[in-house]
Amino acid sequence: MKIQNDGISGKSVHQSGKKGKVSSSSSSDTASSSASVDSEDKVSLSGANRMEALKAQIENLPVVDSQLVSAIQHQLGTGTYEGDEENAASNLIEIEKGLAEKE
Repeated sequence: MKIQNDGISGKSVHQSGKKGKVSSSSSSDTASSSASVDSEDKVSLSGANRMEALKAQIENLPVVDSQLVSAIQHQLGTGTYEGDEENAASNLIEIEKGLAEKE
């Protein structure tokens, strides 16, 4: 039995016989590992499938909240927008601190 997960580049798992040997190898390195297994052992990739589904959901989310943008545009156009200068300044300072830490 050969199991290959395309999410792990160049790695595959092989099993031979009912009480076979499982080995893992990688094309990017020369190291390999092996272990004995029973025929009742199973491999589940549901975690990888779930991650792919979550990734697809995130990719489909809008980058901008269009309803919020429309509401603020309307408020700006009618002159009813009230900004919170203190909160905006605090947020800018926190963003700058975070960027300085990354450098």
